[in-house]
Amino acid sequence: MPKLHKTQLLLFFSFFIIFSTFTYCQDITETINYSQRQGADEQCSFSGCTYFGGFGDIISYTNSSVTNSSTKNARYLFEHPNFTNDKIKRIVLEVEISKYGFSTSGSTIMQIRAPQTSCNEDVPWFGGLSFAEQEDLFNCNLFGNIVFQDGIGTTNISPTTHNLLIYDENLSGFSSQTLAYFNPSNDSLTLSFTPIVGDTGIHSAKIHITYEGNSVPDTPSLSATSNSTSSINLNWTNINSSTSYNVFRCDNNQLIATTINNSYTVSGLNSEPAIVIKFRLLIIMVFQTFLIVQAPQLIGLQ
Repeated sequence: MPKLHKTQLLLFFSFFIIFSTFTYCQDITETINYSQRQGADEQCSFSGCTYFGGFGDIISYTNSSVTNSSTKNARYLFEHPNFTNDKIKRIVLEVEISKYGFSTSGSTIMQIRAPQTSCNEDVPWFGGLSFAEQEDLFNCNLFGNIVFQDGIGTTNISPTTHNLLIYDENLSGFSSQTLAYFNPSNDSLTLSFTPIVGDTGIHSAKIHITYEGNSVPDTPSLSATSNSTSSINLNWTNINSSTSYNVFRCDNNQLIATTINNSYTVSGLNSEPAIVIKFRLLIIMVFQTFLIVQAPQLIGLQ
């Protein structure tokens, strides 16, 4: 690749490719693991209550006296950027829990809630939380909308798996507003685990979401090479569900080509010694749009 000099001009191009598909809408079920978890701890005594952050893998409730208590709860984030809440038909939570070693006798029991929307959005997932944010997080989890009323419990110190139906649009007993409490931005769900009795270890949590739409296509890989002073060869992985590929140039939104192949040569480029190419793939299907971004790539024209 030729070396660049300060006097040489770098041309910036950006291309995106639209994958046109004609698949029928259907019900798809995806399994989504949590992407973030965050715990909150309230400790109360004669002098009042203090709040701390935590990992969220253990929730606990103790109340040895009216003036001396400790409670830990947690929230879990499940991201689903490939579809929106209005397409969701059914949600099943799969959670693996155990009675923690130092629990009191009997069962440990917890409830599942959707944290309050306002504080759930205001309290960050990353970095250290202020004292006020730690208190907000605890109360956000504690007073959220209950999505599994009866609670779940275990007397076993070995992990046990529970599958809980927390939403179904075709069955009674689920509030029509339930999904609005999860997250109004429509690209994630947040669930909180609040203890009722004892200390519970949360070993894993995932959700199975059935929604109206199409399966997410495999992410195509991209490459770009040049064998002349004015052209670049674009190559990408073929998408089986696509019938054509539309190649656009993003700086002027110009349609360059429509092709059924998974490669195309962009010609007529300025014959400078180097060009920076940035690709964006916009995959459009019947009910969904998928955006895949690739970092800029330096291509030297021959």
